[in-house]
Amino acid sequence: MAVRMVALKRTQGGLWAARKVIPADVREAYGRREEKRTWPADLSLSEAKSAFASWLSDVEARIENFRKRAAGESVTLTHRQMT
Repeated sequence: MAVRMVALKRTQGGLWAARKVIPADVREAYGRREEKRTWPADLSLSEAKSAFASWLSDVEARIENFRKRAAGESVTLTHRQMT
């Protein structure tokens, strides 16, 4: 199985964009095949990287929580995940 890396890219229109394929083992529980996100074109590279890192961290945490639930493990949510 090939691992696909998620990257921050510029669209033709100048927006910052990213796309993360949801792993097959949690896709049904997650409810979608992929997550996509865009950010405004006027963000600097460092601002875009920071926003991207935060978004990716949230997506990866959701995937990990679905895996823990499937394994019958308890899941601890952060305050941010509860809101």
